[in-house]
Amino acid sequence: RRYTHFNNMGLEGVSEEITKQVIEGDTMAGENRIFVQAMSKFRSKIILPSPEELLGEGKENVAINSAKLVLPVDKDFLEDTLAIASNLVLLHGSETEGEFHNLQDIALGSSYFGGTLNSEGTEYYFNITQHLQMVIDGHIPNFPLYLRVANSHQNAGRAVLKGTGRDNPLRLEIKFTEPLK
Repeated sequence: RRYTHFNNMGLEGVSEEITKQVIEGDTMAGENRIFVQAMSKFRSKIILPSPEELLGEGKENVAINSAKLVLPVDKDFLEDTLAIASNLVLLHGSETEGEFHNLQDIALGSSYFGGTLNSEGTEYYFNITQHLQMVIDGHIPNFPLYLRVANSHQNAGRAVLKGTGRDNPLRLEIKFTEPLK
C-alpha cells in the first residue's frame, strides 16, 4: 500500500542565460535578466549598495521615509509553459550560510510589504523602509536579500525579471530626510 516515487529533473534544454547564472555562477549575467522559479530552490541574490553608496558620504542620522524595491517583469522572455508567479518573497541572509530571515517590514502586513504581481502583470515591489533604516543605523548588517517564489512548494510559477542593465530596470527607490545643519 505504500510506495516511494522519485522524479529527477535535470537541466536539459535550459537557456544559456540560466546556465551562466546558475551553473557557472556568473553574477554579471543578472544585469540582463533575473530568474526565480518555484519548486526548485531557484532564488536570486540581491546585494544592496552600502549606506554610503546609497545616500552619499557623511550623511548620518538620515530618516528613511520610503524605500521600495521595484522588480519589473521581462515579458519578452515568458513562454506559455509555466505561469508567472503571482507572489514573490523577499528575505535577508545571515551570518550562517543558507539561513534566511524575514525583513522587519513584513510585520506590517502583506498589503504593505508587497511581493504581489501588480494588476497589469508588469512588476512586483517590496516596501523595505524599516529594513533599510535598520541597516543605515547599524542595527543589522547589510546582508544580501534573497528573492524567491512564494509558496514554492505548492505551485510551479516563475518570474523572469529585468536586471539592472536594462530599460526600466530592477531598482531601489528611496525617499529620505536629512537633519538640518
